[in-house]
Amino acid sequence: MRYLLFIAAGYCCGSILFAYFLPKILYDVDITEISDDKNPGTHNAFKYGSKVVGTEVLILELLKGFLPVFLGTQFLDVSNNVFAVVMAAPVLGHAYPLYRHGRGGKAIAVTFGVLMGLFPIITPLSLLVFFYLLFSCVIRISPDSCKSIVTFLCFGVSALLLIDIRAVAAGCVVITAIVLYRHYQKHMTESLEISLFRKRVV
Repeated sequence: MRYLLFIAAGYCCGSILFAYFLPKILYDVDITEISDDKNPGTHNAFKYGSKVVGTEVLILELLKGFLPVFLGTQFLDVSNNVFAVVMAAPVLGHAYPLYRHGRGGKAIAVTFGVLMGLFPIITPLSLLVFFYLLFSCVIRISPDSCKSIVTFLCFGVSALLLIDIRAVAAGCVVITAIVLYRHYQKHMTESLEISLFRKRVV
């Protein structure tokens, strides 16, 4: 029962799209309407809101992943396989919030929050930070969506190989699957919109 409570709480926390609500409340700006990728994420909060609101969104997005998982590590057994679902719940909530009919964000910031919540287990967070830095500063990949896909692929594989706690490794793999599938859906939606636009123009 405790695991179910943390899974439900994590999903509900994750489904609060701060990048959508804060710009709308403070600036009357709907970033899902005016942004190119329609993504209710931290990047668009910075781009279409302001540095202040972007920073606030970033902190809140990290917290909504951090708090459910960190509290879970205090009350649950992280080696229990169900803990993988506790880890994935905030990410799933952000990517597929019920009240927006599944139209959530790409779940990058909330993933960092989840991995921060595993402290003192730092290997998962270290891996994700390493691959983001690698593909941002050393082997530069663009656009950002492609960089995120490659980063999470490497993160998921390395988590399986390097993380000793199987439940935590499984949680990283499940998170990777959610993020990759969300990116795939976003790409397919954008491609369909471009195709329909071209047909209307022709």
